[in-house]
Amino acid sequence: MAQIEVYIISSENIDRDTGIAKLSGPEAHHLLRVRRGKAGDQVVLIDGAGNAWHAQVALVSKDTAHLTLLEYFENWREPPVQVHLGLGVLKKDRFTQALELAVALGVYNVTPLLTRYVVASWSDTRSERANRVAVAATKQCGRGYLPEISNAKPLHRWCIEHKDFNHKLLLSTDGEKLPYLGMGDEIALAVGCEGGFSEDEEEWMIENGFTPVSLGLRRLRSEAAVASILSQIMSQVE
Repeated sequence: MAQIEVYIISSENIDRDTGIAKLSGPEAHHLLRVRRGKAGDQVVLIDGAGNAWHAQVALVSKDTAHLTLLEYFENWREPPVQVHLGLGVLKKDRFTQALELAVALGVYNVTPLLTRYVVASWSDTRSERANRVAVAATKQCGRGYLPEISNAKPLHRWCIEHKDFNHKLLLSTDGEKLPYLGMGDEIALAVGCEGGFSEDEEEWMIENGFTPVSLGLRRLRSEAAVASILSQIMSQVE
């Protein structure tokens, strides 16, 4: 294969004592049928919880690949902070783009937010698709942790659930520069939908401990704003 591919594997199929892993299901299909993997090829296995292994294909069958574990990595390619992103529900393509960027930039989880200016609907089908997008983005960018995409929640409920975090940030045109972030911090980051947050929503969040932060003079689309603020956060800590 031209490049080392990343595959998600259940921890139950990793035998650390023997140093053998078994890849089956859709991931094995991709390795064996799409990528035409064969004995001797090297891949990266991740369990979605931050653990990763460099591995070599040892034996293949019709729908299963057995691999030899070569090297183990803990918290593989993960940032030293946990960013919990609350993102106003966007139209399908824009939410997908924002989600792909957020996963690639190291977000810990994403919750679609139901806010006053949200016009797009959320459903179980959209939730399932969002999680598939997160899986693909995790593998594509090469990180060990698979971010969870939660069900959509009202803004107030999400804020209350994150009231004890080290930093609670609200993206706002009236905000200030990003505060100093420390290693190991848990960060709640709220980004609005296409129409942003209403004045009442921003006032309520500020009263409940959220700090307004700004991206500067320009008004960005939500997906661009997600990429910009996460890039700033990660540049501080990585």
